[in-house]
Amino acid sequence: MTEVEYQVFTPGHIVGAAQVLADRHARLLKSGSPLARKIDFVEQIRTASQESSGAVAICNNEVVGYLLGKTQSDDIGPHVWSHLAGHAAEAPELIDGLYCFAAKHWVEQGLTRHFVFSPANPEYVDPWFRLGFGLSAVMAAHPVAVANDWKIPKVIIRRVETADYPHVARLERELFLSLRESPSFSKIDVESLEEFTQSWMSMESDDRYVAWCCEVDGQIVGELFLYRRPEGDLRVPSRSIDLSSASVDPAFRRRGIARALTQVALEWAKENEIDTLITDWRATNLIAAHTWPKLGFEPTFFRLYRSIP
Repeated sequence: MTEVEYQVFTPGHIVGAAQVLADRHARLLKSGSPLARKIDFVEQIRTASQESSGAVAICNNEVVGYLLGKTQSDDIGPHVWSHLAGHAAEAPELIDGLYCFAAKHWVEQGLTRHFVFSPANPEYVDPWFRLGFGLSAVMAAHPVAVANDWKIPKVIIRRVETADYPHVARLERELFLSLRESPSFSKIDVESLEEFTQSWMSMESDDRYVAWCCEVDGQIVGELFLYRRPEGDLRVPSRSIDLSSASVDPAFRRRGIARALTQVALEWAKENEIDTLITDWRATNLIAAHTWPKLGFEPTFFRLYRSIP
């Protein structure tokens, strides 16, 4: 490639960056990734650049790559967050220069924790691994097809009813509590059982949500709910639905309950002309990390993370 110059990203680079993002997205779609198709790429870059800082790569007076990140804060302090449209480049080697340029300014401001989202394909992820990033979370998709038989003796899968809310809320809350333990060590603030129950109750009149529970001998031992996520996100195809939560009582794991819940969700999606289930999980949530790939979910994007000592 002809000599590349790295500069501070400015509003004048939005249109050029949008074309780079559009080209990357087209390559991902061509490779078979189940992603959004109707995207306003200029709006994606405009949104990503608001209250952000970063870098742009210029070659022959044209934008050939960019990296943008917003300053945000969580339970352990400030960090830089570069979301799905936060970077793209015509060639993998440009990532090195973009990050080198942008990270210098971020670290000078005391921002030493950096999150970026990358397509899951190795050619896009490898440059970030070389820069010291590790896997933090996975976004994945499952094509909706004819579901397999899930029948298990004494196991009933049915839609969640009002009387089930305290029980499914307990299971979901236990999932969040488990993320505070090893190896996740998350510092997330977990709400009370009453607050989780109220959250489930709010879904009852909201047609964006569809929920099931698993019952064994009259006891609720599993839950799963789907959420109709708004379109406009790069990873959200049309006619898709988000598998937002699923959990199984630890005493009833390894009996195929998660598979049964997923199969019921796939059956429902097929009947409702939905083409894709999408979901995401923390890489250190080992139960999710082992379960969802086995059930047919393929990664589409990775959230990557680097903390500089």
